[in-house]
Amino acid sequence: MGLPGMRSILVLQHRWFGLAAALFLFIAGLTGAVIAFDHELDAALNPQFFLARSSGPVRPALALALALALADALGFDQAMPSPAC
Repeated sequence: MGLPGMRSILVLQHRWFGLAAALFLFIAGLTGAVIAFDHELDAALNPQFFLARSSGPVRPALALALALALADALGFDQAMPSPAC
């Protein structure tokens, strides 16, 4: 096996290793692009998750902050009133 035979083997190995590396990089780039547009894709595919449906009145921010502080101090189960049915 002389130099020409060795060269053809190395060229063949180089080609297949290069194709395998290219496939890996293509998949990594594709999944990275999907992750980069995660929020936009989620909003487009699941618009019902981005609509706020509430039946109660709007509460001022200070009242919400006080309710959160009370819930943190007492424990969530005791501080938050159950919704009226």
